[in-house]
Amino acid sequence: MGSGAPAGGAGIVPGSYYGYAPEPLEVSFECEVRRDFLQGTAIRKKVAIRYRGPYGEGIIPLLLIVPVNIAGPVPVFLLINNREASDPELIATSPFWPAKEIIARGYAAAVFHVNDVDPDCHDGFRNGLHGLLEAGASQTRAGNAWGTIAAWAWGASRVMDYFETDEHMDSKRVAVVGHS
Repeated sequence: MGSGAPAGGAGIVPGSYYGYAPEPLEVSFECEVRRDFLQGTAIRKKVAIRYRGPYGEGIIPLLLIVPVNIAGPVPVFLLINNREASDPELIATSPFWPAKEIIARGYAAAVFHVNDVDPDCHDGFRNGLHGLLEAGASQTRAGNAWGTIAAWAWGASRVMDYFETDEHMDSKRVAVVGHS
């Protein structure tokens, strides 16, 4: 017995479940660095991941904390966050994003908020990434058009693009996490 998938059906899952995301025209990175973070135990980077599509520009603010006591590039935990805005000073601790504990174990901790990529609500795909890449998205969407979760994955992919440019990151060892 077969799997039920047509021969050569490798493209069915991406097209049917995730849709196809258009590529942005431009992506760039701007980074603000604080080297004496957490009493000198870490470097804090606020990265603006800018992308431009045919209908405007968007920014994914990424918060990245890197331990300084590790030689060479470090592995990183990337949280796709659906909670309130991240605390860039790490004043309040959170079991949802245990950044200090991650750093203490020699890993980098990174976070971006889902709403900075695409809203976590029904808006007819007019705001966020969809609105910048697709004109009148809610009126003309194909059956295999990409959705919100695919947009968040696209945002995580742009973060991965940034990691490849950052000398502190081991872009081959990244754990992408997200939970409700």
